[in-house]
Amino acid sequence: MSKKVDYKIIILILLIILTRVFLFKNFFHEWDSINFALAIKKFNIYADQPHPPGYSILVLMSKLIYIFIKDELRSLQILSVIFSILGVIIFYYFLKYLTKNEKYSFFGTIIFSFSSIFYFYGTVEDIYVSEVFLTLLIGFLSFLTLFDKKKSYLLSIFYGLGGGIRFNSLIFFFPLILYIFIKIKLKFKEILINLLLILIFILIWYIPTIYSGGGIKIHSFHSKTLFTWVLGTSIFFDNYYWIKNTFLTFILFLKETLISIIILIYMFIKRKDNLNFLLIWIVPSLLFYFLIHAPKVGYYLTVIPPLYLFLFYKLFYFKIKSKKIFLIILISILIVNFTLRFFELRNKLDIQINNINEIILKIKKAIQNDKQTVIFLSDESVDLFRFAYYFPNNKIYFISPLSNYICEWNIENGYIVQYKREPMEIYEGNVIKIDEYVNKIIFICDHPRDFEEILMLEGIKIEESQGSLKGGGVTIISYEIPKDFDYIFVKGYIITKK
Repeated sequence: MSKKVDYKIIILILLIILTRVFLFKNFFHEWDSINFALAIKKFNIYADQPHPPGYSILVLMSKLIYIFIKDELRSLQILSVIFSILGVIIFYYFLKYLTKNEKYSFFGTIIFSFSSIFYFYGTVEDIYVSEVFLTLLIGFLSFLTLFDKKKSYLLSIFYGLGGGIRFNSLIFFFPLILYIFIKIKLKFKEILINLLLILIFILIWYIPTIYSGGGIKIHSFHSKTLFTWVLGTSIFFDNYYWIKNTFLTFILFLKETLISIIILIYMFIKRKDNLNFLLIWIVPSLLFYFLIHAPKVGYYLTVIPPLYLFLFYKLFYFKIKSKKIFLIILISILIVNFTLRFFELRNKLDIQINNINEIILKIKKAIQNDKQTVIFLSDESVDLFRFAYYFPNNKIYFISPLSNYICEWNIENGYIVQYKREPMEIYEGNVIKIDEYVNKIIFICDHPRDFEEILMLEGIKIEESQGSLKGGGVTIISYEIPKDFDYIFVKGYIITKK
């Protein structure tokens, strides 16, 4: 006789769908998301589609959704909803396992589903909500393994696969895996089997990743340069970046979780059971994001779910006469946090999208003719990269270093990046040959001085100059190519016709 379907799971699924889908935007708001959109067309780490070290499983899932949706943006948004659903289901079963109370676990899961950061990232095309699913899955399997050694094999499988969702999970969850294996006292044969499973399921996603990145040497170099840059943004090397980005992100994280953390600390002082498990689960990622690199608050979705889970778990067993009153107060605080933080994030999203859309419209106005226009992006900020996605009919070059580390890539004479709805190509040399039929070149930058070599030429027109990119505008310089055009010299490159 088959078991009855748990109606609570159906309610949770419908809740996530109805509270996320209607908040979808019709515009990409992050350059990371655009890289994933390009990866749906062609997975290529070397071309930053997506950026290294690669997210093979996420891209594969996006491709499967795209088969039916035929829209990159919607495919990524639906992927966020799917991971949101999976996240709350695991949260529910994990909390029910801890409390042995279905109604309480269901109620706690609903509260968690509206936690502002988790809710926000379930409505956009970013991939950070996958952290919720992966964190809770690894945590739940780890906890189950403490009481059933056979679960260690399942834990090893998903730990290995997890790197194909978010590579940093292999680093952040390694202490937890090690702690569990030591705690359950695995035999030598069991250790070998688990290590073999981890290796096999890492190779399942790692082999196609390095293959698409041009081989292990190129992929390793490309990944190393990214990690070098990330470490360079830490509090130990770049105080300006850390204060301007990482620390402010930490403050956003605290705005939602501080009260929960304080309550948890108080309850753990009273009763310390499972404290080590929670700390080993969340501290590695928390320390990394606080000290090293966390430009967006979505990174903390490796920490937020465990905090909520243990908050409700400890509260359930906490001995207090006025537990109902205490629970009402807690829920009120969470609701206030949600209403303040969620709408704050959505407001920032609206501003960001409006700024980008305004720039896109300005560039389209300057282009006029798609196929007869070449676009050059020039800026030290990678944000300009996102513009290429919106002009699929133009040949687009990025002629300024994306960041200093790229200069290490065998480019003694300079480099150029061609960026379209296909992999970027990196050219050595300093000669750019454009097609004969091209009659206009558009230069886009944050500051006009980036192109001071051509500002005095005839046929130059500055279409717009609206301040910095983050302020909602860029400088758009258009150059009408004369009939007697020979070449122009820009930023160390000779631009001529074929």
